[in-house]
Amino acid sequence: MTTLDSEALNLIDLMLEDFSNRLRAGENPSIESYVEKHPRLEREIREALSIAGRIESVQRQEDRRSIQTSGSLLPRATDPFPALTNYRFIREIGRGGMGVVYEAEHVGLRRRVALKMLASHLSQNANARKRFQREARSASKLQHPNIVAIHDVGEENGLSFFTMPLVQGMTLDQIVSKLNREWKNDASTEFSTDQFVHNSPETPIVVGDSSSFSVPISELVKNNPSSGASSASFAYFQSVAKIGWQIASAIAYAHQRGVLHRDIKPANILLDAQGTVWISDFGLAKNVDEDSTMTGDLLGTLRYMAPERFEGQCDERSDIYGIGLVLFELATLSPAIERSDRLQTISTIRNQLLPEPRQIEPRIPIDLNTIISKAIEKEAKNRYTTTAGVAEDLGRFLNHEPILARKISTLRKTAMWCQRNPLATSLVTTIGLFLLVITLGSLRAAATLSVESKAAQLARDAAIESKVLSERSDWESRLIAIKAIRTSRRPGQRFETLKRARDLNSSPVPPGHHSSELRAEAFGALCNADLTSRLLWTIPSGQY
Repeated sequence: MTTLDSEALNLIDLMLEDFSNRLRAGENPSIESYVEKHPRLEREIREALSIAGRIESVQRQEDRRSIQTSGSLLPRATDPFPALTNYRFIREIGRGGMGVVYEAEHVGLRRRVALKMLASHLSQNANARKRFQREARSASKLQHPNIVAIHDVGEENGLSFFTMPLVQGMTLDQIVSKLNREWKNDASTEFSTDQFVHNSPETPIVVGDSSSFSVPISELVKNNPSSGASSASFAYFQSVAKIGWQIASAIAYAHQRGVLHRDIKPANILLDAQGTVWISDFGLAKNVDEDSTMTGDLLGTLRYMAPERFEGQCDERSDIYGIGLVLFELATLSPAIERSDRLQTISTIRNQLLPEPRQIEPRIPIDLNTIISKAIEKEAKNRYTTTAGVAEDLGRFLNHEPILARKISTLRKTAMWCQRNPLATSLVTTIGLFLLVITLGSLRAAATLSVESKAAQLARDAAIESKVLSERSDWESRLIAIKAIRTSRRPGQRFETLKRARDLNSSPVPPGHHSSELRAEAFGALCNADLTSRLLWTIPSGQY
């Protein structure tokens, strides 16, 4: 296989995991379907998936041999319970990829517990055993009222197991699902808190003191936001904040002891009937001082993974991201990232910014919206730096004090919107640039026309001024001539002056002069004695 960059390697890792999971589920996936999506990696994909197919084929053969020699790989709900010396099995609570969780009773102590057992077909898998032991080891050193503790760890008849307190309640994803059905689809339906408690004759076992921020399930139901009452809606969101405070406080406690959870999601968080939060499943937990850049370390539920996890990075802020997504889902009753195929989900997480909770549920208080939005920032550097900081702000919100996180600026919201809507952003940008070009062109044309218009106006003004000056000069020269004739003492001066004054009076008087100047010349001429020739005789020379 040729040298590939880290992004290509991560992509092939994901395809390998998806291909292997489908084979284990009994499907017959086509390698061609993977090649069509990523043709540039055709050679590497074919080589990797072919090897994975051969490995799974060998594993299935080994599993069949294991069935023949040791029985069923994983006890089914209808199978007889496994036999352990100190425990009596009562019923199956749930099952997952790693094994099964039973309700059992410790025979000697007569104590009801939740017993988690590693699947028999994984008992020879070193990685599976390591993860199972890590879960027990991580949880065993965390003694906190909101973390499911470990009572006992053991191995018997080749089966690894550990026991925990039996928490009677529901996981948060089950609660969200029920709230959606009860409130959104039929708000009038009766909703009983009994639905959250397993049918057990025993009183639920609760370890540790209840937090001052505990949230009884009945409080969640009573204050559902679908009621329309603003006071009830605010009380519901306070309940969400109380749940978040308990989660953040517990995870902060784990972080202080060097443990990262790495798989925070609603399915791993329980809420009992008394309103206490219980965080479980530390199967992916690791110590903070472990290598945080392990290539291909993508264990966990995709929709709740922080973007940096796909780059092989994981720290306290990755758990903060998970807490933010849990609060988002509780506050809006909808996931921040919708379910889709693995590659599409990964692309969404890595390349898109998540919406603010208030965009989905406008009744969410602004401060709670700010806390959640900061926790789920795409860039880890923009989130809370510590889980204790999340708990502190949630506590401030619950105590009606100013939170420390700042509201997202309008500019930041605009940037987030652009990243969430690249197609619309491209379209708007194109239209905006087109309008900008038109506007600039229009402004330039208008400026050119304005300059030309001003030049023409100046030319017209200059012509008018020149005409005025010319007319004024002509009027003044004619007036001077009239004065000269009036004072010339020549015969006929009087009559010539009056004639010229009459002619000049028909012309406009220029600025700076007055018609009285002409009248003065006329009056002066009238006062002069004058002679004019009426009849001229020609006397022949020599007659006199």
